[in-house]
Formats: sequence, structure tokens, C-alpha cells
Amino acid sequence: MLIVSRDANNKIIILAFAVVRAENARYWTWFLATFRAHALYSNNPTVISDRHPGIISAVEEILGQHAHHVHCTWHIRCNMIKKAGVKFGKKAAKLFDLASKALNKFDFDRHYSELRTESKSVVEYLENGG
Repeated sequence: MLIVSRDANNKIIILAFAVVRAENARYWTWFLATFRAHALYSNNPTVISDRHPGIISAVEEILGQHAHHVHCTWHIRCNMIKKAGVKFGKKAAKLFDLASKALNKFDFDRHYSELRTESKSVVEYLENGG
């Protein structure tokens, strides 16, 4: 398990890590509770994860509604391909990337609308929560 951040030079630094028997809700809860008790200095942290059920559960239990929990688009894409067998054409992949990196709602809606037309399987996966 790993918690990272970025320093003032925009370099990734490790804040905490643990080697545990399994990646599950019990260990994620312990890990986040320990981190919160000893090193978390923000009342509203942002958590970026791969949508692992254990992380989702632990964030809700330990950090509550004050945390901003978002999902890593790289992991979402990998899970679509590996776990769900969703096929990405080049155009669908580009539209997914453009939508996920959009800086405003207008651009997101435009790219997502094109993605909806290009690949129903990608949109179905995303809208059904993977």
C-alpha cells in the first residue's frame, strides 16, 4: 500500500507505505487510519485511486465526506481492457483521453458525446461503474 504526493518541485514523494497480507478493506482502513492519525494535515484531502472496493470503503469510513475521492483514468482504462475486455479503437482511446483531461464541462461533454457515438462498450463500462 502506498500514499504519495508531489513536492514543491512537482516530484512524486512517498508519504507512507505498508506491506500487508492482502489488499482489502480491513488493511486499507488500518492504513488510512494510521496515516490520518500521524501524518494527514489536511481536513479535505484528495484521494486518487483505482476504484478498489477496499480503498473506497476505507476512504468513506476514515476520511468521510471531507475527502475528495476521484478515480485514476489510467487505472480505469487498464481495468476496461484487462478485466472487462472492452475494445478500444484509436479514436475511442483519444476521445477517452480528451474527455478525462478536459478542463471544463463544455469540453468534457463534447468529447464524451463523441465517445458515446464512437464506442458504446466504453461508455457502458464507464456509466455502469466498471
